[in-house]
Amino acid sequence: CVAGLSGAFWDNWFQARGYVEMPDERLAESACEACGQTPVQIVRSTAMRQGSENAALLSALIQLARKRLDIITAYFVPNDTFVRKLCEKVEQGVPVRVVIPGDQTDHRFDQLAGEDVFQELLDCGVQLYRYQRTMLHAKTFLADDDLALVGSTNFNNRSIGKDDEVSAVISDPRIVHALDCDLNKDLIDCDRVQRWRWRRRSIFQRVGETITKPFKKQL
Repeated sequence: CVAGLSGAFWDNWFQARGYVEMPDERLAESACEACGQTPVQIVRSTAMRQGSENAALLSALIQLARKRLDIITAYFVPNDTFVRKLCEKVEQGVPVRVVIPGDQTDHRFDQLAGEDVFQELLDCGVQLYRYQRTMLHAKTFLADDDLALVGSTNFNNRSIGKDDEVSAVISDPRIVHALDCDLNKDLIDCDRVQRWRWRRRSIFQRVGETITKPFKKQL
């Protein structure tokens, strides 16, 4: 895990500076001596490869979920493919919950772009929650009771297909339980998006969603 994170850092450093400084071997040795028992895989994606790793990773995580799928993300702008995957998962009987920023956000335009698919997701049974206490900037994905993904990857087109990102896939019921407890605490400070209320949203909201459509692939 440490080696994977280090490799991600130096790969990005090389792209920016054109050279790599060799890390101290003693740091690598001490890291290996402190290794635990939790299986962790580091997944990197880069704009140079169009972020295909992230698309495959999130698709696999959705596919693997059998009991529940929870998504906590700072930016939620799923493309048509991922909207369909989430709806299919609900149709298979798997509860899907998505926690996103509420009124406090640093990118309202991006938020509007994601809200464009709310009605479709709500109609198929996806549960949407808006965190209201502060600005939400977490990126966590939980599948069932033993699989989690944490890192820099958001559930939006830019993060999946354009940005340099690094994520840790963790297979450990204890860690998933801890993250699940955090999620349940956060849900207390969330407002659930109601299907009937969203259908009655204002004309100004609908116009805002429409304006973002030409830019969604870049968000």
